Amino acid sequence: MTQPHPQQPPGGPQWGPPGGVPGAPWRPPMSPADERTWATLAHVAPFAGGFVGLPLLGPLGIWLAYKDRSPWVRHHAASALNFHSCCCSCSRSAPCCRSWWAC
Repeated sequence: MTQPHPQQPPGGPQWGPPGGVPGAPWRPPMSPADERTWATLAHVAPFAGGFVGLPLLGPLGIWLAYKDRSPWVRHHAASALNFHSCCCSCSRSAPCCRSWWAC
């Protein structure tokens, strides 16, 4: 009898996270070190993306890739995405506000 892969639950591969959405492939939970790394990258990525003009692409990609694997990473990626989308929209409307205050 063959032993299952150490990261797979006994009985073969499962579909959907335990207690989660059926149809999604099962993925092992992230380690705390990986969670901290990806949460930090979600907050740093907009600054790196700002050099090419796409500051929201980093947090959005991290949120889409890791939202089902870790609530910690999902929270921080969504927070970074919300903060930087607000900053982008405010910086786009700043010239309009500046001219209004000058009146």
